[in-house]
This record gives sequence, structure tokens and C-alpha cells, in this order.
Amino acid sequence: MSNHTADLLRKAKDRIGTPEKWAKEHFFSAFSGYDLRDFETFPDDCPACALGASAWATGSKGVTTVDEALTASLPNGFDYVDDFNDHPDTTHADIMALFDRAITAEESTS
Repeated sequence: MSNHTADLLRKAKDRIGTPEKWAKEHFFSAFSGYDLRDFETFPDDCPACALGASAWATGSKGVTTVDEALTASLPNGFDYVDDFNDHPDTTHADIMALFDRAITAEESTS
């Protein structure tokens, strides 16, 4: 992967950088009323989950290098980013740490 992936991870992390911007739901929060397929309409304050932030940062609904980097950085016991994001015990700080691990891993391979 690359520094480009690390930059996209930072962009996605910043997108959900406060607890108010993060959601425990797949992609963009269901109550927001925004459609993932129309990236241009998302306001900056629309809450997103980790994968939603990734999709927003990359402009892609498909699996990207950002998704792969996040998956590789998951804590033991989790195989999918959305399962970790939505787990009842997962906090915003846990998600920020996930992004930090992925960024560090990407930077070390560049």
C-alpha cells in the first residue's frame, strides 16, 4: 500500500474525528437521511461509521486499500470493520486508535 492510503486514512479519520461525527451504524447513520451513493450531498456534520468515513474519503462504495488497512489493524477477535465499529463495547476512542494503527502500518510499509 502507500502513503496515499495513509493520507486517505487520515482524511477518513478526520471525517469522524469527534464523537458527534461518529456513528455505530453501517456507512452513514440511518437517521441522517443521506444516501451513500451521493457523496456530494453529505454535510460535514452527518455522523458516519468507520466504513462510511472510508467510503466518503475514497469516493468509493467498493472495498478499497483504506478498508483493507483498517481490516488488517483490527483488534484480535474481529474480522470485519463494521462488526468492530458496531460492537456495544467499542468507543469513539477505539475507532480513532484503529485508524492510528492503520496509518502507522501504512507509513511503515512506504
